[in-house]
Amino acid sequence: MQSTDRELHLLCPPGTGGGRAHVVHDRLAWSRQGVFNLPLQMRNALVFGRLLRRHRFELVIFLDAAARLYGLPVAPRAEATVYVHGHELKAPSGPGELLSRRLTLQCRALRRAQRVIVNSHATGELLRERAPDVEFRVLHPCYDPRRIYDPARHSESPYREPSGTFVLLTVSRLVERKGHEHVLRLLAHVDRRLPPYRYYIVGDGPHRTFLKQLAHRLGLSERVVFTGSVPTEQLGAYFHHADLFVMLPQPARAGFEGFGLTYVEAGLSGTAAIGSAHDGAVEAVQHDVTGWILHTDQEERAAEELLALVRDASRRRRYAEAARAWASRELDPARFVRELLGQLSAAS
Repeated sequence: MQSTDRELHLLCPPGTGGGRAHVVHDRLAWSRQGVFNLPLQMRNALVFGRLLRRHRFELVIFLDAAARLYGLPVAPRAEATVYVHGHELKAPSGPGELLSRRLTLQCRALRRAQRVIVNSHATGELLRERAPDVEFRVLHPCYDPRRIYDPARHSESPYREPSGTFVLLTVSRLVERKGHEHVLRLLAHVDRRLPPYRYYIVGDGPHRTFLKQLAHRLGLSERVVFTGSVPTEQLGAYFHHADLFVMLPQPARAGFEGFGLTYVEAGLSGTAAIGSAHDGAVEAVQHDVTGWILHTDQEERAAEELLALVRDASRRRRYAEAARAWASRELDPARFVRELLGQLSAAS
């Protein structure tokens, strides 16, 4: 059969799919707590097994942690491809640790799959640690056009700040590994030498209370704005009207920054980005080309480099222009689908 005749069925959590290429199965229940819940997983596996037997899909592509359903013994075999983001290969200590070891459901699913594709070289290295016998290919993800600046929808700034206020931005879940704490500490180092500024933290999560308390202890309460969650369709305005995007992910027992699409979304929206030298961030931000990489273990030096970029508007414009050109060429959704189909055809 020609690859153009294939119908792709992407198994993903309800509400995350879209378009003709996705079939979202909302009969499956999904746990968001990141803990191993055996009754829930068994129920999901039974529903998933019936789904595979009833429809006899030509091809099933697993996105994210959904693949662990395929690792359960009751799941029938299928022509399966697993796209690995990285974070599903790490889990907190305790019962959740089951999800990250070689004999776990996730790794068992990877071994059962006909193809494994990872979203970055960093994720590939993590996979080699978890399951060295699993072969894989690398395919960088694509950006979501809904999150990119659109002049027709995002002409008005969401920032209610006086003219001349420098706006720094982070968009992510508020969890330890995203590195908000490091951004706050760097700002505290150079606070008095920065121009008038605000640091906007967009998103929500369990680390919010800690970050608010830290900002207070560092004397930054008046500088930091916690917006909470923002609808996807409004993110383009936040990216575009900021002066600098900064996210400094850190190594963590739980979670992993497999790539870092928010850096890409900022660049496509016309804003330069700063990342950290950990995980897949160094693939999403090309140092001194599409952005700047900070080494957060050298706090004083990192703070000075942040200050230098805040003061250098021409360098920020250069990074943003390079990021837009690179992402438009290499991370376009059409390119992703084309290369994914190519990898599937080559492996057939």
